[in-house]
Amino acid sequence: PDFAAALRQIQEVNKSNKEEEDEDCLLMVGHLHVKMHNMELALQALRRVTELNPNRAEAWLMQAVLEQSKYRQTTASAEEAIRCYDKALLALKFNKQHIPFELHNNVGALRFRVGDYAHALEALNAGLEQLTSSSLEETVTLVYNQSRVLEALGRFDEAEENYRQLALRCNHMDAQMRLAQIQFDRGDFKSAVQEVISPPTHPD
Repeated sequence: PDFAAALRQIQEVNKSNKEEEDEDCLLMVGHLHVKMHNMELALQALRRVTELNPNRAEAWLMQAVLEQSKYRQTTASAEEAIRCYDKALLALKFNKQHIPFELHNNVGALRFRVGDYAHALEALNAGLEQLTSSSLEETVTLVYNQSRVLEALGRFDEAEENYRQLALRCNHMDAQMRLAQIQFDRGDFKSAVQEVISPPTHPD
């Protein structure tokens, strides 16, 4: 597809509206810039959308995803992604739209990485509460992230119980390694080694 040509046409439509900028056009501009890997230009267009309409959830979510993709580079980008996700959550509630569990999971993961463990746990708990009928993969992702936060908060018994359930249910290797790390941190080196060489198994 000729994204550049489509972008020129949409920009012309937006310019032809002399009274006010069109948020739908700007949103499409943001989409096209993403397709063309012009991430900063995409962010500029999406920020303008949310300036015009703070309840445009899709634009907030796109901003959050773009900022999240840079969070390994700067803490500021991670914090901006969290802010955009929070705004998206408010907009979804305002518009009475479905809130995807991935939103809570992403916020929880980002808050964990910036050290905001209490709010990370709140986000992940909200995601788990929202899941009524879900795939095993979705549940596992949220429970594992929740367990990392519990561990960071010093709630080792709760984290250990979750990790053990994950290891039993789906042979989750990362959970098994976290079980070993918890035993190691307790000074129980024998149990730590045992967690690695003899992972939990279902009883016959």
